[in-house]
Amino acid sequence: PINANFPQLPEYFWEYVNTGKRWNSSEIEKYPGLIHDHIGRKAPSAQPSHNLDQISEMVVFVRNPYVRFLSSYQDWLDRAGKNETSVPFSVFVDEYLKLKEGHGNKDFFRGTLLDHIESISKFCEVGTQNASVVRVEEEALWINQFLAKYNLTEKMDQYMKHGNLVYSSSLREGSLVKDFTSQIFGFAAWPSEMMKSSHYRDSAGKITKYYTPDIARKVTKIVFDDLVNFGYPLWNGIAENFRFS
Repeated sequence: PINANFPQLPEYFWEYVNTGKRWNSSEIEKYPGLIHDHIGRKAPSAQPSHNLDQISEMVVFVRNPYVRFLSSYQDWLDRAGKNETSVPFSVFVDEYLKLKEGHGNKDFFRGTLLDHIESISKFCEVGTQNASVVRVEEEALWINQFLAKYNLTEKMDQYMKHGNLVYSSSLREGSLVKDFTSQIFGFAAWPSEMMKSSHYRDSAGKITKYYTPDIARKVTKIVFDDLVNFGYPLWNGIAENFRFS
């Protein structure tokens, strides 16, 4: 029997295992397993923040909530003019959790924006209407189909032709499933090269440095609506148990 905690693999993975077929773009595009149709249910903390009534189609780009929350801490330090010595990650987590629960010190966050800290579910009104959800950790699997669907392939090719890197997947036509089992199970990021913005801080590469089981438990409460709405796995704060997706 399959353990309840064992990650379920998309159907096309088993097809490759059973037939020995190799990865190639045409096959992957037949099985866009990483573009999830989200038939929204009310998110636990979703509160309308924008007027989206006139939007006919919404695509929500998401990232692992534990990684995103660490990124928000690093971003907040820079915006608030603080450092990790004066405000450790554990203090930031405690202060925001208290704020979220309605009894925090608002002065702690005064003068800084909360939009990068609060959940994507809240700001994108996930749960109030249907949306297509794509995970940035799995971009190698959906980027070509996404560009084609929205007629962006030619524009992207022209932009990158001049040496402007946006995203480049390391998956090739001859790539084998057996070489990417860690990525399929979510224990490693899909190999790629991408543009690094001016505020790039490699939060995904530092997550085990900042989290403890106690911090992970508290952050789970903070980001729970994103974990539920976007299908990311819960994490207990133990390094070897972390999964990107």
